[in-house]
Amino acid sequence: MAGHKTMPLTTSIRNYLLQRIAKAGTEPERLPSEMELCEKFGVSRITVRRAIESLETIRYIIRIPGRQGAFTNPEVAMAVPHIVGILGGDGTRNYVNASTAEILTGFMEEMKDADCDFEFMILNINGNRDAAREIENMALDGLLWIMPEESMIGQIDCLIREEYPVVTLGSIYNSAFPQPKKNTISRNFRHVGFLAAKQMLKLHLKNVARLGIYNISAEVFQDEMRKNGASLTRDYFIETPEEITEKLPALLSSRKVDAVLSNGGLDRYEKVIQVLRRREDWSRLPLFFDNYRLERKLKAGCSDLKIELLPKTQFLKTYGKAAGQYMKKLISGELKTFESIQIPSPKEKEGE
Repeated sequence: MAGHKTMPLTTSIRNYLLQRIAKAGTEPERLPSEMELCEKFGVSRITVRRAIESLETIRYIIRIPGRQGAFTNPEVAMAVPHIVGILGGDGTRNYVNASTAEILTGFMEEMKDADCDFEFMILNINGNRDAAREIENMALDGLLWIMPEESMIGQIDCLIREEYPVVTLGSIYNSAFPQPKKNTISRNFRHVGFLAAKQMLKLHLKNVARLGIYNISAEVFQDEMRKNGASLTRDYFIETPEEITEKLPALLSSRKVDAVLSNGGLDRYEKVIQVLRRREDWSRLPLFFDNYRLERKLKAGCSDLKIELLPKTQFLKTYGKAAGQYMKKLISGELKTFESIQIPSPKEKEGE
């Protein structure tokens, strides 16, 4: 594995040896020699020795008197954990935000129900153009890639073609964002639009200005509202934050508006708040945000406005649990790849 490396040199060797130990039989099996490992991973002998010694310390590797080399320890082979790597975006993120944390909570809860232990590693491939090769050389048992950037899609497709156990989670914000051809769990954005319309109609609000990209969610929202008597024309949909300052006041001045429904983003939120504060009657309009930390802080700090938070769902946690279900199937060999799915499934009743 000569070339670009973005994780400790001993980690890939350790992961590789753990895989060999986990797959070994009931008798001790000789592991590759130090020189063989040096050649395979393109590292020095001292680096290989450090990796081996770390596993000897916890008795995963043993020495047998009268025989040369290192051997697997059958007594602990069943306790060897599977190692799952976690990547986000372009593969260079070393942090976990609130949304990712909720996804990982569902993922790890699902993984803990497997019949073996797991270790999870937050990875950083540091912009390596040959990310697929680097990931394969990490000797992981599986990889979860959360909302990969478009530049990484080709690398993921390469891993999938080689039946590498990778699960990807598509964007939770953008229905048009590219995603790998298989092994992807994506958000059902039609369902998002349906639920938003259902909530507005439940509150007897029909003339609703929607702030956000006019995507499949917006189309479903508009269709559902029209089915129930609302005459929402295209001018009720304002796509970009930059358009809010001009188009929202024009809409409020010329058309009947019962409420404003805003997609996320601080820039978008700040602009709609500024507009609604221009006139007292506008400030009394219900302004609907998603129910996350930023939105709750804005609501608390804008007591002069009628900010309402949409019902909080368990979508992110469910998203993660679905990833865990497929990861277990890939690691166990039950599946080699899988056709991409949506959460919730389009086959489910939209009202549920």
